[in-house]
Amino acid sequence: MKSNDFTHLDAQGNARVVDIGDKPITERVAIAKGEIILNQKVMSLIREKKVKKGDVFTVAEIAGIQAAKRTHELIPLCHPILIQQVKMNIRFLPDDSGLEITSSVKSTG
Repeated sequence: MKSNDFTHLDAQGNARVVDIGDKPITERVAIAKGEIILNQKVMSLIREKKVKKGDVFTVAEIAGIQAAKRTHELIPLCHPILIQQVKMNIRFLPDDSGLEITSSVKSTG
C-alpha cells in the first residue's frame, strides 16, 4: 500500500487534515462493540451492585458518552463534528465471563 492510498497522507507521506467542506450533509451512524473479560469476584460485585464507586454500568455509560463527545481530541486528524445522539448498551455475557459494551453515535453533517 502506498502512502497516498491513505486519505490523511499526501503524495509525499505527510499528514494532513482532509477537506470535508464539499461533503454532502448526511446522517451517519458509527457502532463499536467490545467485550471485557472479568473474574467471577468482580462479576459478582457488579451484578450485586456492590462496587464501592457506584453502579458500574452507569459510570461506564457516562464515560462512553464523554469519550464520544471528545473523540476529535483523542484521535489525531479527526474533525470535531456535531453529535446528535450517543447510545451505550452494556450487558452481561451469556457465559457470565464478563461484559459486552456496544456504543452507537449518530451525526448529521
